[in-house]
Amino acid sequence: METKNIHTQEQLDGLVERYVPTVKAVEKLRDDTFFVSMVIKPALGVWGLFEVSLALLPTLDEPIEIWDDDERLTLGGFVLANNVRVMSFKINMIGQGDAAKLRADTTLVRALNKLCENIPQGKIALVGFSLQKAMENMGLNFVDYNNMFSLWIDLSRMIEATSPDLTNFQASMGDILNAFGYAPLGVAQFGVKNVLPNDAVRALAVLDGLQYPRNIHNLILREQTFPDTAVEARVESFRFRQYKANVHRSGLPLPRSINSTQKLAVAIQNYRPIGVAADVSDPLNPQFKTCSPGIRAMGMTRGCVCFKDKEALAKFIKDYDGKTVDGVKVKADEISHQPLWKLVKDYLRTKGTSMRDHLKGITTSAKESLSGWSDLFHSPAGVNFPWCPNTEDAPPGYYDTGDYHTV
Repeated sequence: METKNIHTQEQLDGLVERYVPTVKAVEKLRDDTFFVSMVIKPALGVWGLFEVSLALLPTLDEPIEIWDDDERLTLGGFVLANNVRVMSFKINMIGQGDAAKLRADTTLVRALNKLCENIPQGKIALVGFSLQKAMENMGLNFVDYNNMFSLWIDLSRMIEATSPDLTNFQASMGDILNAFGYAPLGVAQFGVKNVLPNDAVRALAVLDGLQYPRNIHNLILREQTFPDTAVEARVESFRFRQYKANVHRSGLPLPRSINSTQKLAVAIQNYRPIGVAADVSDPLNPQFKTCSPGIRAMGMTRGCVCFKDKEALAKFIKDYDGKTVDGVKVKADEISHQPLWKLVKDYLRTKGTSMRDHLKGITTSAKESLSGWSDLFHSPAGVNFPWCPNTEDAPPGYYDTGDYHTV
């Protein structure tokens, strides 16, 4: 148990007896249990001030996989659909130790009683992410608060128990909910009042989402690594790779199983790519402003896959162009290669100069500024500038003559 407030065997036995360790155990609580989530964290930039989020879920419904792949869930929708009660406040722990603790205990107990008033008799489960540590960091006794509830759930431990691949799993609630298909923000409206879901609502949404096997699978995919593949959030990161292809739906969101960089990398790993990226953009509309929220962010509209040779690229395009993924067809188009030297050359041409003249100007300026280094810019003969140590390394048509020592 991650708590320092266990002093007797009776206290330990009480915690163990009320502990709900797995999702399977939660399924048995649907009919007669209310769920109260609590999240405590330090207020940003204010020592001794803590933000407390509370939320009450009256019923944990059975999972029904009915949402559309292109539709993102929202926390506001979760609040309204489940009649979630929400409460947020701050507790000031500045002052004498005992007085501050008494003030915090009084405030928190009153808030919990207010949240749970008028609910029918039944079991109430306390839900949190390593809540025992958060309460003890605040100076409160987790065991005392745990005794107020029939059951308690540590979501951090529960996630680890879902699969051996999630042992020592660490992620923010935002990252977890993103893997579950939730949009980053969502506001619930009660009459004329808007309520922004707090961290306690996010904890309840995580508890609800753990009932879906697909969400567990997404968490496992999130943790997978690719030692031989560069995984990037920006397609632009592979601008100068030679053998690459776009995966897209003409600006529409990619299918759910490949709608993030991480998912795309998992789906095509058998093709042995050397680079994978995905972002929000339209490869058919250059004016579309690109957005790159991260390798695990979902809802991407374009993927980029890089290979080490032309044969591997051709095989991927042959298999993937027109392929049906999650019930929709995707396209795979080869991206024309644009060498870096050509991009620089074209840019300098727009400035009215050439690459050769530009480099010559840089060399002259360097020799004038750093006369002691001038030998570095001369050929062994000491009179001519070596534009390139090896003619084979130069871009086609770069030199005006076959003698690259001639200025």
